[in-house]
Amino acid sequence: MIKQMQGRFVRIAMLSFTAVLLCLLLGLNGLNYWQTVQELDGEASHLIDQSQNQHQGNQERPPLPKNQGFDWARLWQSYQEPNYHTARYIYAKTDADGKLVTSQLDRMDDYDQGTLANMLSPLLKSSKNRGWIGVLRYYQRTNSQGEKEWLFVDAGRQLQAVTRLAMISLGILVLTLLIIYGLLRYFSNRAIRPLINNIKRQQEFISNASHEIKTPLAVLATNNDVLELTGCKNEWTQSNRRQIQRLNALVEQMLQLARYDEGRVALNPESLDLVVLLKQALDDLEGLLEANQAQVSLNLPDSILLTIDRASFQQVSQVLLENALQYHLAGTEIEIGWRQADKSLYVTNHCQQMSQEQAERLFERFYRPDQGRQRDQGGSGMGLSLAQAVAEGNGWHLKVGMRTETEIEFTIRF
Repeated sequence: MIKQMQGRFVRIAMLSFTAVLLCLLLGLNGLNYWQTVQELDGEASHLIDQSQNQHQGNQERPPLPKNQGFDWARLWQSYQEPNYHTARYIYAKTDADGKLVTSQLDRMDDYDQGTLANMLSPLLKSSKNRGWIGVLRYYQRTNSQGEKEWLFVDAGRQLQAVTRLAMISLGILVLTLLIIYGLLRYFSNRAIRPLINNIKRQQEFISNASHEIKTPLAVLATNNDVLELTGCKNEWTQSNRRQIQRLNALVEQMLQLARYDEGRVALNPESLDLVVLLKQALDDLEGLLEANQAQVSLNLPDSILLTIDRASFQQVSQVLLENALQYHLAGTEIEIGWRQADKSLYVTNHCQQMSQEQAERLFERFYRPDQGRQRDQGGSGMGLSLAQAVAEGNGWHLKVGMRTETEIEFTIRF
């Protein structure tokens, strides 16, 4: 139980850290990508102006920008003036009919007029004025003559930088999570130590108290036997015997729960046929079946071979069968079946109306949906709790669900 709690603490903490770091990573890379796109669009707009000036007769290229030094005010600007001499781009102009009027390909000699026409063909049918074609960022605007000016900027270097930052941040995320996981594994025991100490004290108290209760119960049982042997057998001694037996069963269940909580149960897995074990359990409960006038329907294959602990399965199946027999509605059928798809055994019976929330609470210790019903029928409120502890100790999954408002199903998945 303590190891499960420690593992749950580590899992929850890791999920929380992962969610926070993943949000930071996505936010950082998203902001970087957005800023890169803004810079490319600003660069494209500026280069269109420069190319337009060239084609209007101004053949002089602008001088290289002066070194302005480091400026904090310019650090977060979404666009900074590009270097006209080193920028790789394609400039094109189309008329109102979509015909190519002007083009400038000398900045990207790996593209020709045919490639440019192929790129422009789908863009002329689109209403978008900016976007991506491979690693090219295109920008389009309409001038006063109704002509469309296009500029395609080679964004390969910028996309590589964006990808590089994403890969680096992803690597940092993985490394950070590994470090956090190691620290959590190392310090988790210390973090939940007060809770662990409380649980251990509770387990020790239950174990010690149960052992201490056993002695006076044995004395009471002996005294009751002596009274009956001396001729004082009556309804009161019979009532005493039943209550002593009930207390003995409760003490034994508490001891078993304590052992499972502490992980002190030795398991002996072996190949067993569940069908044979279930039929043996029903034979043992034949008297209870007759007393409750219950009919059992078996929806089982001829054989179910599993490698499990015999005592654990017998205990869990007995609890589920006794529970179904005690609380089924008169005149209804109890069904025991097997689902091969998920290797699960189920026990279902009709019962008093119950919600799914109430059904799930049946595994709580001493929980009684009907405060008087269980005591009248001899239940202690510990059986299903013990069955769940035994199932978890074996790595099985025991769950409960409501088929209808008056039909409950317990399922063991192996």
